[in-house]
Amino acid sequence: MGLRASEHQWLGAVTATAADDGYLFTGRLSLADQPWLAEHAAFGTVLVPGTGLLELALTAAHHVGAERVAELTLLEPLVLAEDGAVRLQVVVGAPNAEGRRPVALYSRAEDASDDVPWRQHAAGELADGSVTADSGAFAEPAQWPVPGA
Repeated sequence: MGLRASEHQWLGAVTATAADDGYLFTGRLSLADQPWLAEHAAFGTVLVPGTGLLELALTAAHHVGAERVAELTLLEPLVLAEDGAVRLQVVVGAPNAEGRRPVALYSRAEDASDDVPWRQHAAGELADGSVTADSGAFAEPAQWPVPGA
């Protein structure tokens, strides 16, 4: 079918996109298949943990040869219903001049028709190399505890 299997249990398949040097990962989540997710609820609503979205982005990073998730902004919670499932998409774009790739995570109810829009849950960038002091990362404090803490 033109797809390769993904190494992540939530992402069933991956394919390179034809128009650019991007990738599309697809998968499926449900409480029937991942019942432990029901333990992550707020006010009776099951939410996929933000660390789960980060893990999906990191899985995509490793697949495309990036070493890390440089940034990831959570835009909207990924809610799971007690019954039914959601389809997932992790979209990785082509690298820019600095070698960073955009990444975005989407979902849509499995039983939704094709005219129902996908919901975007996270957006960020994948990058190579380690974090350095001049790459915009926070510097280690010179003294611990920090004065005035």
